Amino acid sequence: MTWMLLGLAIAFEVTGTIALKLSDGMQKIGYVAILAASYGLSFYLMSLVAKVLPVSIVYAIWSGVGLSLITLVGWLFLKESLQWPVFLGMGFVIIGVVMISLYSNTSS
Repeated sequence: MTWMLLGLAIAFEVTGTIALKLSDGMQKIGYVAILAASYGLSFYLMSLVAKVLPVSIVYAIWSGVGLSLITLVGWLFLKESLQWPVFLGMGFVIIGVVMISLYSNTSS
């Protein structure tokens, strides 16, 4: 259940970030509402997950997976151009998340 909540938190964060892009500088109120609701739900779900898992692991996974997903969404659907170093950087982020998750000495 904890991992499902973290997955939902990531999905809401990505949704909020897409709404941020589509809000046209916070001018389109519908997207601003989606942004606020999505980020609010994301942080709420992260707070529930942080009760069970160490916050370093929660945040590393949330930010790393969220960064990778929003980069891919921007590339695939928002037609943002990416060059190979971006994909290399995402690989480093994923490696970093795995390293933090495997070698974190924090307790829950």
